[in-house]
Amino acid sequence: MVRINIPFRLHITLIAMHQCSYRKNGGIGLSVNTGCLLTAIPDTTTSINIKGYCNDFEKISNIKTLLESIVTLKHFTKKPNINIDGDLYFHSGLGVGTAITLACIEAAFLINDTIYNIEDIKSHSRRGGTSGIGVNSYFTGGFLLDLGHASDHSPHNPSRYTNNHSLPISLKTVPFFFENLYFILPTDTPLICGKTEQKFFQENTPIDATKAYETCYLSIFGVLASVVEQNLHQFDKSITSIQKTNWKHLEIERAGDTVKSLMSSLKALQCKSIGMSSLGNGIYFILNTSSDFEKVSNLAIQKNCKLLSLNPSNNGRVIEIV
Repeated sequence: MVRINIPFRLHITLIAMHQCSYRKNGGIGLSVNTGCLLTAIPDTTTSINIKGYCNDFEKISNIKTLLESIVTLKHFTKKPNINIDGDLYFHSGLGVGTAITLACIEAAFLINDTIYNIEDIKSHSRRGGTSGIGVNSYFTGGFLLDLGHASDHSPHNPSRYTNNHSLPISLKTVPFFFENLYFILPTDTPLICGKTEQKFFQENTPIDATKAYETCYLSIFGVLASVVEQNLHQFDKSITSIQKTNWKHLEIERAGDTVKSLMSSLKALQCKSIGMSSLGNGIYFILNTSSDFEKVSNLAIQKNCKLLSLNPSNNGRVIEIV
């Protein structure tokens, strides 16, 4: 039997969303644990069973189809019977789709005692077409600065609609030590995925080059530097500034009044480092003090939100073979 502790990720922002002859997309983000655990045993058929909450079983079906194609391609004799314990909030900003896909593929290789390298798993996943935060943080953990892809002058698109892409480059990975990190997710707002997500990219890219340069500066000299120095005050200041940059502002505006109101409420409760992960609708934040948890918990109930405690993952996925 194989066990994999699956880390998810927070995506703070994309960077190079302008027309550029150097790099495309790129971004910053970090690996987080929510307690999601995969177990896999050999079987005669491939299966994925969810033991917790899941907001998109079609996504699980798609991952199973991809996994079956890989099992056939690699001529695996042992089919993975997979159980996943933990709640799965797809399309929320946690990168659940990428993490579950990578874990399922890796489990298939492991139960078949097949030698592989990390790049194999990334390539088979067909993920990472836009940002490399998810496909890299699953393996490395920590806080990542991603350089995206070499520019090919094609339109900006979500990962799902980026075909035959090269794997993104991760420039820098550093440990993340800030504590009291939480994630709050509105449950009564429509999720953005599929064609809706693609339309958002088409309507809002490319952004002005100088706006992308501002995001790059804040990402490196603000957020990354504060993580390296473990300076929470500068991290808070940088994350707040990131929310006002062009691309992230567009993402927050798309998310709508519920998300904007929730971010304002968190600020009123003196929470720090408040930001929307990826396209939302989930919001990450740091409690000013652990004693403020009850206030935030009451807010989540009032706003009909899920509240998750996040533990920074500085090691990436943890594999146990029993």
